[in-house]
Amino acid sequence: MRSIARFYSWFWVLYFPLCIAFYDLVNDYVDEFMTLILILFTCMKLHSRYVNRQPLKEAWACILIFLFYLVYSLILKVNVPMAAIIDFQQQIRPYAVFYCTLILMPQFSKRQKKWMLFSILASLVGYLFWKQSTIWGSENVIFGSLSIGAGMTYYLFTKETGFNRYVSTAIVLFGLLCGKFKYIGECVAFVCVVFLLKKKIKIGSQKSIAFTFVLIGAVLFFAWSRFDSYFVTGMSNDQLARPMMYKTAPKVFVDYFPFGSGLGTFGTSASAKTYYSPLYYKYDLAEIWGMSPSDHGAFNADSFYPGLAQFGFVGLFFFIVFWKRRLLAINNIPDLRYYKIAIMAFLCLAIENTGDTSYLSGRGMVYFMLIALCLSQKEPQRRIFRSPNTQQNQSL
Repeated sequence: MRSIARFYSWFWVLYFPLCIAFYDLVNDYVDEFMTLILILFTCMKLHSRYVNRQPLKEAWACILIFLFYLVYSLILKVNVPMAAIIDFQQQIRPYAVFYCTLILMPQFSKRQKKWMLFSILASLVGYLFWKQSTIWGSENVIFGSLSIGAGMTYYLFTKETGFNRYVSTAIVLFGLLCGKFKYIGECVAFVCVVFLLKKKIKIGSQKSIAFTFVLIGAVLFFAWSRFDSYFVTGMSNDQLARPMMYKTAPKVFVDYFPFGSGLGTFGTSASAKTYYSPLYYKYDLAEIWGMSPSDHGAFNADSFYPGLAQFGFVGLFFFIVFWKRRLLAINNIPDLRYYKIAIMAFLCLAIENTGDTSYLSGRGMVYFMLIALCLSQKEPQRRIFRSPNTQQNQSL
């Protein structure tokens, strides 16, 4: 149990500076390398009495689904095989991080939590000084991700007090300097979740539906101008990249029914930045500014949801099932702080990926880790001690 917590705390401490804050200074594959280390460590610990084996069947099902889509993509040959292979590892990574964290079920000591919190706060401050000339007056998604991640971590790893709520909120609001409109929505969501949720509400109940409408209304109120430019009036402009990706995605769903166009073909980095997909020519997207081969996928992969068309209606079904299961599991989290952060991490993914593909990047892995860590708190194993003599050691 101690070795699991020790490993994961070090994994966390290294992840933020290497895979997010200073990613540009290290190897491009550092996040893939760290994910591989996490997978290998999890495999080594599968026979430990302290791991949670319940997610194993679902994890294996997830692996088999992605392997099916890899084979399907190689057979369909919409894009070159290497595009499918690269996209395969990018698509499966967030789920690998999630399931590994859920299986390991690390339970941290106070000291480990302090180091984990220090790591992300230091990464935020270090990035601020390193990139200060590009943060002020420009859009910087990394600064925003570090701020929201640091605020959520601070709230999760400190005591539930009014002071700590305000400090965590201040850290999150500091990220408004990133200049991204969708980050305004995340800030609004954070304030609503932290201050308005006084107790757990069952997801799917009338109260949760009412809270959802209030949240959506608040987010749209503060971020309406950008939402309107892309998803309302912008939909009538055939020369805007993001609206055209959203308008084209349903066509891909229908034309490649039921399994989609395959990996590395639409709305992903592998389909544009690495190996330009023929689908962009087929649907007259290659001539739009920011989407041509010479633009190296500048806007082909700047929204996550259109990329779901690669998986077709069947893949969309599995995607919905995955998140339905997560939301049902979040209902069972006993601690209100962990419940709030799990909800908040889900909302960050939902809001952020309307205009970003952080779902598949190192920045998005933070939300998957946080959700899995919060879900781990409901497992009864963490409160079982073998004897009074070992209680102090196991509580770390």
